Amino acid sequence: MKMKELKGIRYWVFIISLMLTTIIVMADLPVYVIVNNLYTDFVDQVGVVNFIISGTAFMVMISSLAAAPIMKAVGKKNTLVISGIVFLVCGVSCAFVNNAMLLAVLRGVCGFTMGCTNVAAVTIITDYYTDEIKRAKVIGIYNTCMPLIGSVLSATAGILAVKGWQNIFHIYWITLPMMILILLTVPKDVKEKESAEEKKEKAPMGLSFWYMIGNFFLLVLGVMMMQMFCSVYIAEHSLGDTAYTGLVSTVIGYGSVLANLLFGFIYAKLGRKLVPLSSILVILGGLLLIFFPGKIMVFVGYFIIRGGYGIAFSTAYVYTPTLCPARGVEMAIGIATAIYSLGSFLSTYAVTGIQSLFHIETFSGVIPIIVGMTAVLLVIELLLPKKFKKAANE
Repeated sequence: MKMKELKGIRYWVFIISLMLTTIIVMADLPVYVIVNNLYTDFVDQVGVVNFIISGTAFMVMISSLAAAPIMKAVGKKNTLVISGIVFLVCGVSCAFVNNAMLLAVLRGVCGFTMGCTNVAAVTIITDYYTDEIKRAKVIGIYNTCMPLIGSVLSATAGILAVKGWQNIFHIYWITLPMMILILLTVPKDVKEKESAEEKKEKAPMGLSFWYMIGNFFLLVLGVMMMQMFCSVYIAEHSLGDTAYTGLVSTVIGYGSVLANLLFGFIYAKLGRKLVPLSSILVILGGLLLIFFPGKIMVFVGYFIIRGGYGIAFSTAYVYTPTLCPARGVEMAIGIATAIYSLGSFLSTYAVTGIQSLFHIETFSGVIPIIVGMTAVLLVIELLLPKKFKKAANE
């Protein structure tokens, strides 16, 4: 589908409104501030609380796959608007609920809208910017907004939670002006007639697409395994207390921020070669953690790892749509988003599974296996026949 070109102030408001959709995408972060409160208030409903906290990741995975048929049915702009309205209603309603089951239901619905919002926003960017380099720059900025807005949401939630944990959900009122901007500036979809050949096409996703998705999944899984257990790594090497861990977690997040800010420029120079570069950065960061554990090197190692992750994340959104026909772009973006959620969801289980399988007692002992897995991905990428690397239009 094509989109009408915008000019002047409306163009910039259009860009800002799309960047602000990351408020919904990152809506889980305020909830992490009140995790202890939830377990305390609902002490006899631990399973329900677990879903309130992390069940949204599972819902994002489902909705990311459902987003493509939804967008085809109602349009991308309408998907974005409807998702925003439902999120606003359910998200703010959580502030008036003190029942764990009802809170879990509302959070589940919010999770579904988070996936739809993410896929719809990235698809709109992909449709509007037909030039691959320009698209790479904007998606890099979009992915940069995620951690930046996430940090603002977390800080604000901490202030609101002082007078009661339910208050953090009032932060979602901010999505109301965002929705008004989207309604006013985002162009409506312009449907194009499918050719006879496109209608006959049964399987738009080829081997090159599924290879890229598999590569992205394993890289995300490896990075998330290391990120989720960062505090464990610090404790195992006696590098610092919880305050130090919090500082590390904050600083290393800017590794992906920097990578995404520079992504458009780097993609213009390297293109698909960014795939092995992301693996190289993850391997390099992992090796630093293995051989040089220390107060400074933990910052450096994890910062580099997050940089590799940031590049991989943006590449998945920019490059994978080129590996399938135009009619499969929505599904391609949905699958990439779902794979990210799946990798995040499985990361903790993967670590404990590796520890059990190889009889490893520490997380530090798992890092070499993660590095080895990423090295295998790198070798496969470098030896892969060119036919697996061609875009759909090549």
